[in-house]
Parts: sequence; structure tokens; C-alpha cells
Amino acid sequence: MKAAGNWKRFFAFLVDLAIVEFIITKPLNKIITNSIYDFDFSLVELSSFSFKIIFVSLSIGIIGILYWAVLEYKIGQTLGALIFNLRARSEKGSLSFGKSFLRNLSKVSIAFLLIDSINIFFNEKKQRFLERYSGTITVQGEKT
Repeated sequence: MKAAGNWKRFFAFLVDLAIVEFIITKPLNKIITNSIYDFDFSLVELSSFSFKIIFVSLSIGIIGILYWAVLEYKIGQTLGALIFNLRARSEKGSLSFGKSFLRNLSKVSIAFLLIDSINIFFNEKKQRFLERYSGTITVQGEKT
């Protein structure tokens, strides 16, 4: 089992991020954009608009994490990982949905992901902190 290279992981993440942006984020952001044009600055409108922003933001975060978690759980890789021949694996046993969800939890925010990813540079298996915590690893060149 060969640990995945940092650049391959980075570019696979960018591909997945572009997919999430066009399939999930852009359509949901239209809810907010359409609301801006109808906004009349009343207290009721402000409350409704704030709720929409919170709802859309949470929806994007949850659906985004599910994109990574479900694909890794079902087929061991996301579309970006498929392109760069990377695969998520459990260090012991099979990759459960819980492990897959936990390892991707930091992807709710780029800031959290950067903090989580610092561990890659100090770990011989090149694991993010949440990968270590969930008992998973990202490998390259491995078939199912």
C-alpha cells in the first residue's frame, strides 16, 4: 500500500471541488441571489433572508461532505481520486460510512481542511489528522 502523493491529492481535491461547485453550490446559491432582488429591507424580509443564507450554507456543507463520504464508502474514491488513481482505504477492516464521513468532515471549510492537512507533512503515511483519527489512509495505484 503506497501512500498518495501530496500533489496528486491536491489536484484530485481541486477536481472534486469544481464538481461540488457546479453541481451543488451554484444551484443552491441561486436561492440567495433570487432573494436579493426581492429584498425590501423590512425586518421580516431580513429574517427570511438570513434564514435562507443559513439554510443554503448548511445544505452546501452537508451535501458537499456527503459527496466525498458516499463515493468513498461505495466505490473507495471520488471522481477526482479516480482521475488521479487514488483510493480511500481503512487501515483495518473495511471502509465504513462512519469512517468515510469522519475523514471528510474537515472539508466543510477550506480553513478546517488546511489545519487538518498540516498533519500530512509530519506523518510517514501522509495522513490528515482526521484520517489518522478515523483509521483511514489515501493510497495511490491500488485497484479494488
